[in-house]
Amino acid sequence: ADTISAETGGSERARIDSSGRLMLGTTTEGFAGADELTIATSGSTGITIRSGTSNDGNIYFSDGDDGSSAEYQGYVQYEHAHGRINFGTGASTRVKIDGANLNSTWTVNTDNKIQWRDTGLYINSSTNGCPLDRV
Repeated sequence: ADTISAETGGSERARIDSSGRLMLGTTTEGFAGADELTIATSGSTGITIRSGTSNDGNIYFSDGDDGSSAEYQGYVQYEHAHGRINFGTGASTRVKIDGANLNSTWTVNTDNKIQWRDTGLYINSSTNGCPLDRV
Protein backbone atom coordinates (compact mmCIF):
# COMPACT_ATOMS: atom_id res chain seq x y z
CA ALA A 1 0.00 0.00 0.00
CA ASP A 2 1.02 3.62 -0.41
CA THR A 3 2.20 4.31 3.13
CA ILE A 4 5.00 6.45 4.53
CA SER A 5 6.25 5.52 7.98
CA ALA A 6 8.99 6.63 10.36
CA GLU A 7 10.67 4.41 12.93
CA THR A 8 12.90 4.97 15.95
CA GLY A 9 14.40 2.27 18.14
CA GLY A 10 12.97 -0.39 15.82
CA SER A 11 9.35 0.69 16.37
CA GLU A 12 7.04 2.58 14.04
CA ARG A 13 6.31 6.04 15.48
CA ALA A 14 4.49 7.81 12.64
CA ARG A 15 2.54 6.78 9.55
CA ILE A 16 0.81 8.57 6.68
CA ASP A 17 -1.51 6.15 4.92
CA SER A 18 -2.77 6.19 1.33
CA SER A 19 -5.77 8.33 2.39
CA GLY A 20 -3.45 11.03 3.79
CA ARG A 21 -4.28 10.26 7.42
CA LEU A 22 -1.47 10.90 9.92
CA MET A 23 -1.13 8.39 12.76
CA LEU A 24 1.33 8.95 15.60
CA GLY A 25 2.08 6.04 17.94
CA THR A 26 -0.41 3.79 16.15
CA THR A 27 -1.08 2.08 12.83
CA THR A 28 -4.86 2.24 13.33
CA GLU A 29 -6.83 5.31 12.32
CA GLY A 30 -9.36 6.86 14.69
CA PHE A 31 -13.13 7.27 14.45
CA ALA A 32 -14.20 7.77 10.82
CA GLY A 33 -15.53 11.30 11.45
CA ALA A 34 -12.23 12.44 12.98
CA ASP A 35 -9.49 10.21 11.62
CA GLU A 36 -7.23 12.62 9.71
CA LEU A 37 -4.97 12.82 12.79
CA THR A 38 -4.80 10.03 15.36
CA ILE A 39 -2.42 10.12 18.32
CA ALA A 40 -2.06 7.09 20.57
CA THR A 41 0.00 5.95 23.54
CA SER A 42 -0.56 3.36 26.21
CA GLY A 43 -0.94 6.07 28.88
CA SER A 44 -2.21 9.64 29.13
CA THR A 45 -2.10 11.26 25.70
CA GLY A 46 -2.44 14.84 24.53
CA ILE A 47 -1.47 17.68 22.27
CA THR A 48 0.36 20.81 23.37
CA ILE A 49 -0.16 24.12 21.60
CA ARG A 50 2.65 26.43 22.71
CA SER A 51 2.35 30.11 21.85
CA GLY A 52 4.06 33.30 23.01
CA THR A 53 3.48 34.74 26.47
CA SER A 54 1.32 37.58 25.15
CA ASN A 55 -0.18 35.63 22.24
CA ASP A 56 -3.06 33.21 21.72
CA GLY A 57 -3.24 29.45 21.23
CA ASN A 58 -6.06 28.47 18.87
CA ILE A 59 -8.03 25.58 17.45
CA TYR A 60 -10.40 26.60 14.65
CA PHE A 61 -13.28 24.74 12.99
CA SER A 62 -13.78 25.80 9.39
CA ASP A 63 -16.01 25.05 6.44
CA GLY A 64 -14.40 27.53 4.07
CA ASP A 65 -11.05 28.65 2.67
CA ASP A 66 -11.85 32.06 1.19
CA GLY A 67 -10.64 34.34 4.01
CA SER A 68 -14.16 34.92 5.33
CA SER A 69 -15.61 34.02 8.73
CA ALA A 70 -16.25 30.53 7.30
CA GLU A 71 -12.61 29.88 8.23
CA TYR A 72 -13.35 30.29 11.96
CA GLN A 73 -16.99 29.32 12.48
CA GLY A 74 -16.11 27.54 15.71
CA TYR A 75 -13.02 27.85 17.89
CA VAL A 76 -11.28 27.32 21.17
CA GLN A 77 -8.84 30.10 21.98
CA TYR A 78 -6.56 30.59 24.98
CA GLU A 79 -5.40 34.17 25.54
CA HIS A 80 -2.10 34.07 27.44
CA ALA A 81 -2.08 37.85 27.92
CA HIS A 82 -5.41 37.72 29.79
CA GLY A 83 -5.32 34.19 31.27
CA ARG A 84 -8.65 33.51 29.57
CA ILE A 85 -10.13 30.76 27.41
CA ASN A 86 -12.76 31.59 24.80
CA PHE A 87 -15.23 29.30 23.06
CA GLY A 88 -16.68 30.51 19.78
CA THR A 89 -19.57 29.49 17.54
CA GLY A 90 -20.97 31.28 14.51
CA ALA A 91 -17.63 33.13 14.18
CA SER A 92 -18.16 34.93 17.54
CA THR A 93 -16.99 34.34 21.08
CA ARG A 94 -19.90 32.89 23.07
CA VAL A 95 -18.26 31.86 26.37
CA LYS A 96 -15.24 33.41 28.09
CA ILE A 97 -13.71 31.85 31.18
CA ASP A 98 -11.23 33.97 33.15
CA GLY A 99 -9.07 31.94 35.50
CA ALA A 100 -7.08 34.78 37.04
CA ASN A 101 -8.15 33.66 40.50
CA LEU A 102 -10.15 30.91 42.16
CA ASN A 103 -13.38 32.82 41.51
CA SER A 104 -13.61 32.64 37.73
CA THR A 105 -15.64 34.98 35.58
CA TRP A 106 -17.37 33.64 32.51
CA THR A 107 -19.55 35.40 30.01
CA VAL A 108 -22.07 33.50 27.91
CA ASN A 109 -22.17 35.95 25.02
CA THR A 110 -20.24 38.95 23.79
CA ASP A 111 -22.78 41.56 24.86
CA ASN A 112 -22.52 40.48 28.53
CA LYS A 113 -26.17 39.40 28.86
CA ILE A 114 -25.24 36.55 31.24
CA GLN A 115 -22.15 36.44 33.47
CA TRP A 116 -20.94 34.30 36.33
CA ARG A 117 -18.73 36.15 38.81
CA ASP A 118 -17.35 35.20 42.20
CA THR A 119 -20.42 36.81 43.79
CA GLY A 120 -23.04 34.95 41.73
CA LEU A 121 -24.95 34.79 38.48
CA TYR A 122 -25.87 38.05 36.75
CA ILE A 123 -28.37 38.62 33.93
CA ASN A 124 -28.87 41.80 31.93
CA SER A 125 -32.38 41.85 30.49
CA SER A 126 -32.07 45.37 29.08
CA THR A 127 -30.55 46.32 25.74
CA ASN A 128 -29.08 49.63 26.87
CA GLY A 129 -25.97 48.22 28.57
CA CYS A 130 -27.15 48.83 32.13
CA PRO A 131 -25.36 46.93 34.89
CA LEU A 132 -26.19 43.28 35.29
CA ASP A 133 -28.75 42.20 37.88
CA ARG A 134 -27.70 39.48 40.32
CA VAL A 135 -29.89 36.38 40.22
